[in-house]
This record gives sequence, C-alpha cells and structure tokens, in this order.
Amino acid sequence: LHAIAGMDYRFYGWGRPFRLFVEAYYKDLANLIPYEVQNVRIRYYPDEVANGFAYGVDARLNGEFIKGVDSWLSLGLLNTQEDILGDEEGYVSRPTDQRFTFSMFFQDELPINPTYKVQMTYVYGSGLRFGPPSTLEDRTVNTFPPYHRFDIGFSKLITILPKGYEKTGV
Repeated sequence: LHAIAGMDYRFYGWGRPFRLFVEAYYKDLANLIPYEVQNVRIRYYPDEVANGFAYGVDARLNGEFIKGVDSWLSLGLLNTQEDILGDEEGYVSRPTDQRFTFSMFFQDELPINPTYKVQMTYVYGSGLRFGPPSTLEDRTVNTFPPYHRFDIGFSKLITILPKGYEKTGV
C-alpha cells in the first residue's frame, strides 16, 4: 500500500513568480528483508522477515528570490521503521531513517553583467542510524552526527557565434 497526496501552489511575491509544492506520503512495507550498513557494504539478514512503514512530507519553494534568477528551498521529514517478526522488540528504526533534511540552492548574477553568476548550495541532513556490526537487534541504536555540506560555484556564459552569423539585435 502506497499513498501520496500532493499540492502545487503558484503565486507571486515581491512581483516575481514562485511555486510551492508539498507531498505527503505513506507506504506500508511487507515481507522486508532486514539489513544493516557497514561503511559501503550492505549486509542482509535473509533468514529474518519484517514488516514496516515509511511516511513523511517533502516541500519545496521554488522561485525568483533574485529577479530573473531561479533558486529554491527544500524540506523533508521522514520516519521509516520495521518490526522483525518473532523478535519481541516491536518497531525499530530502519538504517535509512533520516528524520530531517533541508537544502537550498541560491544563485545571483552581477547586475552590470548578468553573464557572471554565483551559485550556492547548502544541504543539511540529520544523522542516519547505525549500530555495532553483525548485531541484528542493535543495528540502529545509534545515530550519526548531522550531515552538512556547502558548495559555491562561479560561472561565466560565453557565447561563440558561427562564422557568417550576424547579430540582429534581438
């Protein structure tokens, strides 16, 4: 069972176009094979069977925070858990249970020469779950520290016209 509800809202703010879209979802997970993540290795427990669920909300605001240049803000909330059948522990977090994420992409251009641009991206994610290796019952008891990343880039638009091409002024 997988259910999604979404909303797409377009509006003008500060005389510029914006778009807000939000999606909420729920997924019922049956006959799962539990697993754990060990660095880049994924270890499955094929002799175990679990049921679980995942639900959350994703939202993004996209628009021209700076006139004529698109940027966006994004927010995600997630909860994903599973119950291994017969272990008497009940629901525990899955290794992919990242409760909160936030990201933004912001760009600007030089007002006197819009062929020069700067782009900035920031990503924040709450920590993923982990535990001692090779222990099924404790594989998600701890949480990694939050993840932060910031990137900045600069660009220059260079236009090369083919031979014999005349500018028309358009």
